Amino acid sequence: MVGTVSNAVILFILLYFAVIFGIGYWSTRQTRQMSDYLVAGKRLGTWVLSFAIMAAIQSGWTWLGLPGSMYAAGYAPMLGVMSFGAFFGLAVCYYMLAVPMRRLADTHGAMTAADCADAIFESKTLRILVAIAVFAGSTTYLVAQWAALGQLLSSLLPVKYTTAVIIAFVVTGAYVVGGGMLASAYNHFFQMILMLVGSVTVFAAALYAGGGFAKINAAIGAINPNMLNYYNPNTAFTLGFMWFWFFMFWFSTVGQPHIGVRFYSVRNIQTLRWSLLIAGASYIIGCLCAYSGLVTRVLVAQGAIPALSHPDKALPAFVAYFFPPVVQALIYVAVLAATMSTADSFIVASSSALVRDIWQKGLGKVLSPRGEIVSIRVVSFVVAVVSALLAFKPPTLITLIGAAAWGGFGASIGPVLMFGLRWRRATKAGAIASCAVGLIFGFGLYLAHQLKLTTWLKAYPEGGIALAASMATMIIVSLLTRPQEKKIFANFSFARKSVASGTA
Repeated sequence: MVGTVSNAVILFILLYFAVIFGIGYWSTRQTRQMSDYLVAGKRLGTWVLSFAIMAAIQSGWTWLGLPGSMYAAGYAPMLGVMSFGAFFGLAVCYYMLAVPMRRLADTHGAMTAADCADAIFESKTLRILVAIAVFAGSTTYLVAQWAALGQLLSSLLPVKYTTAVIIAFVVTGAYVVGGGMLASAYNHFFQMILMLVGSVTVFAAALYAGGGFAKINAAIGAINPNMLNYYNPNTAFTLGFMWFWFFMFWFSTVGQPHIGVRFYSVRNIQTLRWSLLIAGASYIIGCLCAYSGLVTRVLVAQGAIPALSHPDKALPAFVAYFFPPVVQALIYVAVLAATMSTADSFIVASSSALVRDIWQKGLGKVLSPRGEIVSIRVVSFVVAVVSALLAFKPPTLITLIGAAAWGGFGASIGPVLMFGLRWRRATKAGAIASCAVGLIFGFGLYLAHQLKLTTWLKAYPEGGIALAASMATMIIVSLLTRPQEKKIFANFSFARKSVASGTA
């Protein structure tokens, strides 16, 4: 990827590792009990929360997959992610979860997605179903993240793929196993700053290299006029696909366990007042780097950059074409930060599902405060080791399940939390049925498509279909079963309390 700039890249990567090790050491010393490990001791401020959420969302796909999609399809992927899709999904997530989950952290001691589901519906069956979804999706997604980090580091450093995976495991594991959510959140703050600086730098350079929006659009229109639209019938981003994609992003973000649980971690509800605005702005700025994919398509057509062997090489090709070695190194560290920031989130999610949701709350095992923190650290270490070993040669099934995780989380967990917190008529039976349907459809449809067991799924994102099925199941089953009185609504109204009140 980087060719002759390896010395500059090595220096920047070592500096980056030194900073996150330092944050990890400090966080580990601050982490003394389970609540410190899982919800950062409820001490996060507005900026740290906002950047931590964005860093968890903006994985390496933002830097490699999204520019590649724009290279292949034009504006449709960026418009889908930045405007109608993920940005509104983020707003829905904040509205549905932020205030209720922060209140549950005080009234019920909630720390996980399964804690929230159990507090609403008082069902151990539902708790275990949610925990299974979190563990299965997080662990397999983690394998994919180790593999991505291995590929990235092996292209940046003079090491083989397996050595690169080990380096990624040692660095990430060193801070997250010790410091948990606290280490993750403050490292995400640092990583998001790197990503924002890198994204703005790449975007400005892309505009300059392409001669401005007007010239870039004219050149793209000459290549393929459909690339200027918000959908492209000549690619996977057809009109039908885009609408299902919008729907999936609007409501799937609610079900992502590595995102929603961060609302437990803020100091108080007042902290949330400006968080959505900060998070939304940083999300848009963080995605600007994807514009390099469009400009790279123009430069390839003009012969300035050789034809790419794969669309995902668009951003690296542009960076190598435009920037001097030192700036290239900075950009590649930003890509590394984006990929690593997602991996640590899933280590915490996986271990919390096993220790707190299944072992303690599901099976009723009692642990002392010291036993809790020791157990969660040991399980975090084991999850990290096993998933990293699997990443040496990822099994096909695990890779497929990991790739389906976003849609699977959204379909199995999203409707349970969304309807449970915002619709009084939702019932325990509806939640259990919805979660089960989401698990089966969310992961099953993707597997069926990838294993070529069906062909009709090609035109639509499987996660959107699974989410629609899960939401419909929640509504229908709830309406067909006896209404359930929920104790959480007797304590306070989630829907009408003002964020501005500042009360928890």
